[in-house]
Amino acid sequence: MVKNGEFFVIRDMHDKGMSVSQIAREVGRDRKTVRKWLGESAPGIYKRGTYKPKKIDPYREYVLQRMSEGCVNATVIFDEISEMGYDGGMTQLRVFMKPHRQAVEEKWIVNTKLNNFFKVGRFVFNRC
Repeated sequence: MVKNGEFFVIRDMHDKGMSVSQIAREVGRDRKTVRKWLGESAPGIYKRGTYKPKKIDPYREYVLQRMSEGCVNATVIFDEISEMGYDGGMTQLRVFMKPHRQAVEEKWIVNTKLNNFFKVGRFVFNRC
């Protein structure tokens, strides 16, 4: 997309008599893009996309709660929220869980390593 500043530069170059090919080379755009913008009377308005609610939204808190409890299996959580009324797909659930999964798994790994360390320590000291 051509920015507003570029739009006016392209118009100014064309008004000074430069050809479409020369303008395209000068601004680093394709000739068809330059020709299209010369045909426009004003630069296009950029409109941000709006947030579209997803089917998983009402169940986000429950999913995060289950993940914090250590359940990172999407199939198990999918079955649980399906019983609660979720009618979306598994992929939408997995996409939601993906960024949160790593933090939960790292916490779980640290806890597991500490637990194993203490278990080994108790085993060694209890044998004496």
